[in-house]
Amino acid sequence: DLDVGKTLIDLRKGYTPEDLKDIKFINKDIGWVVGRKGFIWKTIDGGSSWNHLESGTNRYLYGLFTLDENRVWIVGADGAILSTKNGGGNWNLQYVKTDSDHQAVTFSDSLKGWIVSENFNDGGHILHTDDGGKTWTNAGLKESRHIGRILIDPGNPNRVLVAAMGNAFGPNSERGVFL
Repeated sequence: DLDVGKTLIDLRKGYTPEDLKDIKFINKDIGWVVGRKGFIWKTIDGGSSWNHLESGTNRYLYGLFTLDENRVWIVGADGAILSTKNGGGNWNLQYVKTDSDHQAVTFSDSLKGWIVSENFNDGGHILHTDDGGKTWTNAGLKESRHIGRILIDPGNPNRVLVAAMGNAFGPNSERGVFL
């Protein structure tokens, strides 16, 4: 039953609210929280209890995507990309270097995914994979600087929508919503 915030569980344990960056639930029981210094927590009982998982990195983790209860991708600072195929028992950590921090990740199936990155000074990126995250290629919008979110088109899993702020300090043609 949803209690709409009547019950709050403090899983920060020395962290501040600014340290928690993203939360996703795959169903009513299984959920994930990520944040700074490689912070990953998982619940399997709807949030009544949380388990800390070792990420293998101390980088800030900003975004996560859950395809199912076993397959999860997490992205973060300095090009960090983590993935698991066993619900967080083991993490594969790779770095896809760009000049920006990865902010959000999404997949349309187990192979096809996208990452958005941002850097106010040097540009943003959209990265794309067709092999489940083994390799990533740049898919554009480098001059957008700030790409906040990415969404898979519900009517076409081969198309994504990207919300790009563009250059916050001047005119920019890469500002808006892009397909």
